[in-house]
Amino acid sequence: LSGSEIEIGSSGMLSSMALDTVHQRYLAAWDDWDNLIRGQMVDSGGSLYGSELYMFDYLRFSPAVGFDPVSNKFLMAADVQNPEMADTKIVGQLLSSDGSLQGSEFPILDLSYPRSGTAGSYPPYLVYGSEETGFLVLWVDLLYGSRGNDIGQDIFGKFVKISIQTCAGNLDHDSDVDGADLALLIANSSLADLATFAQNIGKNSCL
Repeated sequence: LSGSEIEIGSSGMLSSMALDTVHQRYLAAWDDWDNLIRGQMVDSGGSLYGSELYMFDYLRFSPAVGFDPVSNKFLMAADVQNPEMADTKIVGQLLSSDGSLQGSEFPILDLSYPRSGTAGSYPPYLVYGSEETGFLVLWVDLLYGSRGNDIGQDIFGKFVKISIQTCAGNLDHDSDVDGADLALLIANSSLADLATFAQNIGKNSCL
């Protein structure tokens, strides 16, 4: 063992962690006694990066987190125990590489289609595979009971892939950044301003 212990958060129960392999930062996530999911970024030196994060709505538990190096985003899945969302048992949330939320949460396990039983599901697990497959999210399903047991603890999984939009904010509006864009940049020196460049053809316009 090397190094010393790091206090990342408090009042935590079930937890998960993933590494941003691009920026070498970790995202730790846990559920707390207030029925919320919290998170904290940690840099490669063991120092806390930024402030503590609050993710998802009320009554979300047992987070599982992974990182997609292609989209440069984290995916977090969580168990839902909200009576007002009886048909949704597992939700997902995208986060940027700095831990900020990207868009709204979305259902991963949706029970609105016909299934037997009402017990629910156990907390999710997930792992990133490749650019082609994305993440595989796994959970223990308590609804089917296909093996003949009383509770019905069967294993189910679902692939979740983060879609990447084409950069459309380029100078010649042809949906890619190429020599024509660079020619326009040279012809118009005002575009060399970094903020303008990022807005028009830089990586910031690729969401």
